[in-house]
Amino acid sequence: MVSSGPHSVPEAVPLHREVAQELQEWKPRDLSGLFNDIRGHFSQTLTEAVEEGNMMDKTVLALSEAYKDFQTLQQRQSILASRVSDTRARYVASCNELPEVTWENWDMYREGALQAPQLHQVFAETPGRNPTVSKDQTSILFHAIPYILRDPHSVVPDPKSNDDDDDDELQIAGGRIELTCPITCKPFEKPMVSRKCGHVFEFEGFQQYLQGQPSKDCPIPGCDQKLSGRDLVPDQVMEMRCRVSKVQETHKAKNEAFSIPTL
Repeated sequence: MVSSGPHSVPEAVPLHREVAQELQEWKPRDLSGLFNDIRGHFSQTLTEAVEEGNMMDKTVLALSEAYKDFQTLQQRQSILASRVSDTRARYVASCNELPEVTWENWDMYREGALQAPQLHQVFAETPGRNPTVSKDQTSILFHAIPYILRDPHSVVPDPKSNDDDDDDELQIAGGRIELTCPITCKPFEKPMVSRKCGHVFEFEGFQQYLQGQPSKDCPIPGCDQKLSGRDLVPDQVMEMRCRVSKVQETHKAKNEAFSIPTL
């Protein structure tokens, strides 16, 4: 609605150039550090629950559901942040296209001949961008944990799969993940995964494999990737596989020790 009357004022006027520049340079608070801390707490709590033998109760499942809620919250925050950023850019650009307010053009703004954008309208008309799917180690771990609890050696299906039946996915995936390093042939203690090819090696084993060289071909036959120590990162999923396997073996040994043989 356009204001009218000799004493009326415009519904909106463009920002002053200096204010528009300050708004353009303004940056909202970066929450990535906070989200990383929360992911770390989730991962630590999951590890403690598994090591305490709480794999068969509702602790791990409840934690997985809570992590899904956290991911939803993070995605919503990402959408809102992108929407605010795009709104700011559109609003400043629209203001810059208009002449600055002067006594000469005041009536033109008041009568609607010149119409400045209103921030709330620009925000309402600005859609949020879809966030990119998180591929951090903690998100991958929580996707994998239901399958690992069933069988630490199981192949985890791709999270992008559209199949809603987890049992069918697990059966189709098939295969078996070995919990030993392909270099040392010993159980993993500090597994590291290659960001280039996805192959997993024991930290010390890969360092010995390099033999002081900065990089070498991946030791897995058929893989043509050139790897250095900087290409490897800690593999939380493999670490969890090994933890679950040890806990299951401990429980199995205790059950066998207390079992009464049938005569």
